[in-house]
Amino acid sequence: MRDAPGMSFRKRVDSCPVHREAPEGFSLSGVELRLATPEERPPWDALMDGHHYLGFRRLAGRGLRYVATFGDRWLGLAAWQNGAFKCAPRDRWAGWKPAQQFRRLEMVANNTRFLVLSEPGVFPNLASRFLAGMTRRLSADWLEAHGHGVLLAETFCDPEAFAGTMYRAAGWEGLGETKGFARANGRYTDPHGRPKEIFVTALRPDARALLSSPRPLPPGVAPPAGPGLAPRDPEAMRSLHAELAAVPDFRRAQGKKHTVEEVDINPLVSQCVKRMTGGRVTSKGNPCKMNALARTYSKLADMTAI
Repeated sequence: MRDAPGMSFRKRVDSCPVHREAPEGFSLSGVELRLATPEERPPWDALMDGHHYLGFRRLAGRGLRYVATFGDRWLGLAAWQNGAFKCAPRDRWAGWKPAQQFRRLEMVANNTRFLVLSEPGVFPNLASRFLAGMTRRLSADWLEAHGHGVLLAETFCDPEAFAGTMYRAAGWEGLGETKGFARANGRYTDPHGRPKEIFVTALRPDARALLSSPRPLPPGVAPPAGPGLAPRDPEAMRSLHAELAAVPDFRRAQGKKHTVEEVDINPLVSQCVKRMTGGRVTSKGNPCKMNALARTYSKLADMTAI
């Protein structure tokens, strides 16, 4: 439907009333929870943008849109997206080292939007029922949509606007507050002065152990191996030095300071070390020596297995 001249769709949504009274025959047992269909995404986005205090533009990265319904009426909406890139209290809770954080971050889903389409008190306990239903099915839905499950659910509440009551009532654990910085240019350096309260809940009993484990994740949780991972078993990876030494040397005779395997292995190992150290190693400064690089060869197999 086209907007009338000078009138945006969001303004029309803002003017649409939410539920001011419960529909006839309403009961919590009749509320159903489901994912929004592709056809429902435009009205879902418009309602969230029009009624949520933060507005809504789009799901960035991987995500899910949920709808709570009673009959054909929408009572609530919720969005889940990838976990926050960095959150020190959460990372400590999970027992993450820097390298583990980057490998396991996709196992975290963030409840970035939650909206009940009613005035306060119209649907008692709907919010907690909606939240509980989502956390029970979140990992399975994520697996179906994105190819892997999730282990941890997180959210950030603005204490100036909300007390986080429904998360506390649902047994989510409070981890304190963020430092009040927004992400800018890939780093959290932009102060906004409104720290958020952090809540998390494990989605399976062994979630915490799996998040911090150096071992591969179990089937159904682990993401599938993508084309960017080396399709080799660990023993083959340990022979990488020998395989690179067998690569034909196409260079001219003059100016050969390094062997061909040294030239070939440097960019591979640099990326490996960068991932293992959480991105702290850069190409600046003196180049690594081969005896230092050699110590990382045995870890290349582990990097592809985790």
